[in-house]
Amino acid sequence: MPRLLQSAILTAREAVFLTDRQGLICFANPAFEKLSGYTVAEVLGKNPRLLGSGSQTKAFYRELWDRLANGKSWQGEFINRNKNGCLYTQDTSISPVFDPAGGISHFLAIATDISNEKNIEEQFFQGLKMDSLGRLAGGIAHDFNNLLTIINGYAEMLLADSSSSGRVRENVQCIYNAGEKAARLISHILAFSRKQIIYPRVLNVNGVVRELQQMIRGILGENIALQIDLAADAAPIRIDYAQLEQVIMNLVVNARDAMPSGGRLMLASVNFRMDDDFVGHHLGAKKGAYLRLEISDSGRGMALEVQQHIFEPFFTTKRLGEGSGLGLASVYGIVKQNRGYITFDSEPGQGTRFSIYFPKHEYLDLGEAGDKSGEKKPPFAGRTVLLIEADDTVRKLTEKVMLAAGFQVMESVNWPLALRLVKENRHPLDLLVADVLAPEMPGWAAAEKILAAHPEARVLLTSGYSEKRLLLPGKPGQNIHFICKPYNRQELLEKIGEILDKKG
Repeated sequence: MPRLLQSAILTAREAVFLTDRQGLICFANPAFEKLSGYTVAEVLGKNPRLLGSGSQTKAFYRELWDRLANGKSWQGEFINRNKNGCLYTQDTSISPVFDPAGGISHFLAIATDISNEKNIEEQFFQGLKMDSLGRLAGGIAHDFNNLLTIINGYAEMLLADSSSSGRVRENVQCIYNAGEKAARLISHILAFSRKQIIYPRVLNVNGVVRELQQMIRGILGENIALQIDLAADAAPIRIDYAQLEQVIMNLVVNARDAMPSGGRLMLASVNFRMDDDFVGHHLGAKKGAYLRLEISDSGRGMALEVQQHIFEPFFTTKRLGEGSGLGLASVYGIVKQNRGYITFDSEPGQGTRFSIYFPKHEYLDLGEAGDKSGEKKPPFAGRTVLLIEADDTVRKLTEKVMLAAGFQVMESVNWPLALRLVKENRHPLDLLVADVLAPEMPGWAAAEKILAAHPEARVLLTSGYSEKRLLLPGKPGQNIHFICKPYNRQELLEKIGEILDKKG
């Protein structure tokens, strides 16, 4: 039995070690070596305190030893430091071992590394907190925008009133300027809550970084060195240009403020694939191909208590008046809104590195119309589209793009003709592409008529105005989508592919 017991302990996945009454280690199994990084030879005769991280208080140890000295077992968690200096959390059970006379001769400890479980748990609760804050912030931002519309609107009217005296105009101008500043703050809140209107495009991160390079150097000043390391084969991503610029510049400004005495800032891009191991350690991450953008500095770093709150809106470590506390909150919101993932590494005095993962944009295989080899089939072969566009040039161009993509195209210059075509068409209608401001009838109103007759169809409304400016009545249904002109062939077909994919 003793030999069997020894074999079981040596092969156990849990770290098992034995100390004498003075707390000196006299036995440890291989799992202990894996957990601590120390060999058995290095720890024999040593106190387990060599693994201490300083995270536990004296009162913590006093309670532990009081319980063990009274012959009782103890169970709890330690935050220890392994041989390489890395912190880890272990769940530990310690029991006294009694000699034949009933006295305590040794203490047996069984420990399991629960660092990953604690990390996942922390990410889960952090995610819940951020989602709750996002919903709260979005609601507040909406209400404040309504109030600011009134404040700024009446201020503009007063400023436009030529009868206003100089002193009154000066006071009203101050009101208007404050309202505009408040509107900018609200835009950051909307970015955090992922409620802002965006116009994503396929972008190359390297190109955006190069375009911003001169501005970044100006922000950093002369005492901070800028290093850029961009992967030559950086994957394309799909994101609103202004949002990507906002992410980069917010992180650059934060890095600059963390290096008041100078230092180094690194911007790097690299292709990255999230695998099972990465996803298993990062709650909310999804497997696939990504472009990782890294922004790292050699600044003062962040303490643990700061790290726990950095993405929360209005949390800031800067002095009053130096920051709104919305920079990193908006970065977090933008990354999430674009189906990305963000992580950071930081230690006091060791600098900070932010890693942002944007999904790689997979271009739609557009095929070739009339491909003689027969190997490529147009992506929308067999689909039917109704195209309504009053501008002859735009309509003919769009029709050619649709035909090349495999669509059967019905085209019209106005809604009455379009509605007649729909009635005469005996085949299912897959898609309606129409200008919102088409003659005779607004696009959204006619779209509802089309959907009444063909509920299976999807609608893509187009306009030279932004969706926000058009003020479409009500909330667009799940079958009604929008694209802003100008758009190119790739953007149009990718938008259509996205819409029809949802149709299934």
